[in-house]
Amino acid sequence: MRLQVLILIITLSVTNLIGQTYFSKNKVSEDLETLKNVLEESHYNLYAYTTKEDFEGAYKSVSTQIKQDSLTLLQTTNLFQQLTSIANNGHTYIDFPAQSYFGYIQSEGTVFPLEITFENGKAYVRKNYSNNTEITVGLEIVSIDGKPIEEITRQIYPYISAERPYFKNAKIEFYSFPRYYWQVFGQQDSFQIQIKVQNEINTFKVKAVDAMEDFENQRTEIFLTDRELKYFNKTAYLNPGAFSGNEENFKAFIDSAFTDIKRNKSKTLIIDLRNNTGGNDSFSDYMV
Repeated sequence: MRLQVLILIITLSVTNLIGQTYFSKNKVSEDLETLKNVLEESHYNLYAYTTKEDFEGAYKSVSTQIKQDSLTLLQTTNLFQQLTSIANNGHTYIDFPAQSYFGYIQSEGTVFPLEITFENGKAYVRKNYSNNTEITVGLEIVSIDGKPIEEITRQIYPYISAERPYFKNAKIEFYSFPRYYWQVFGQQDSFQIQIKVQNEINTFKVKAVDAMEDFENQRTEIFLTDRELKYFNKTAYLNPGAFSGNEENFKAFIDSAFTDIKRNKSKTLIIDLRNNTGGNDSFSDYMV
């Protein structure tokens, strides 16, 4: 019950912002204090992954950032995210500032042109929306505008709630690096990117792309909901789709898939859960 109350209050505090553009310094301070009190009083175990001292320190640090007489919705959301993320709990969060972002892209805003994936502490190109064909999928990104990729992720992490860096990186991949880069660093017209090509560091200057036409409208893999079974020699590839919807249909697909995998005597099975939208445990438990 306490968790339900917590989710409800946080949701209300954010949805009450919808339709507003600016908030007074006093109002933001009051709402930040309310958020702090709600987290302390209603969270099931607020200090499971952080300490009370760190939480109090984060609250004071965020409070000192409220200096202007009025703040935008984006600025306010960014402040609140910094407080919830200090809990290091993936279920204690404030969503990506979608309303601010949509307003931005509808006003011909631009974004960083590369999608990124993380592996073993390094960042690699996953999608290239720029017009530079030399930047190919799989190349390692070393820095952006002189900032090492490690420093860039460290500056993005305070706005993402998760138990450890691995999960924060997964959320950056899921919700999109260009979006988070805009949220933290703002609009830029171009970027100087250092990329490792055959063990040499090459520098590329690329223009930002139109966020709506050249980025959002070109994305085709936001959610992987289609169920699929295919083979690469003796390796079976299974994408179970979302763990929601018609449970009987899901179970029938899983039964059929594993029957086929057994018949083909596959030695290896890859289960692809990238960008999976999640759902009910009864689905995933049945597959396992």
